[in-house]
Amino acid sequence: MNWKMYWCPAHKTNTGAWVASFIKFNSHVMNGAVINGSGAFEWGAGVEGRTYKSTDMKPMDMLFWEPDETVSNNFNDASSSPGEGLSKRHGDGAVMGIMDGHVEFIRWKKYYDLLADPNKNSLWGFPGSANGR
Repeated sequence: MNWKMYWCPAHKTNTGAWVASFIKFNSHVMNGAVINGSGAFEWGAGVEGRTYKSTDMKPMDMLFWEPDETVSNNFNDASSSPGEGLSKRHGDGAVMGIMDGHVEFIRWKKYYDLLADPNKNSLWGFPGSANGR
């Protein structure tokens, strides 16, 4: 396995946040909305391996992203909620892996608009609720 495919070459490893991070093999996290629990982001259900099928998600749901690498807790496990921030290492946006298999560069404005939207959208896509949270 080539672990470099999970790593952004611009991800710096000489920072305090890197040293304090638990996950050190990946520059990306997975959307915790894939966890099939009694509520969104029920981490205990994730530990038990209960997840939704890909067909339960929308094709344009955001599955992977590069979180803010200056916050070590963003790398405490392999999944996150959308509000935990995006990496700033790529200028005016960040790289997202989308459920249908493509990759998208999302600009900051779109990210913050989706984050603030109270409705289900491509960032907030938990299948078990009406508002995606």
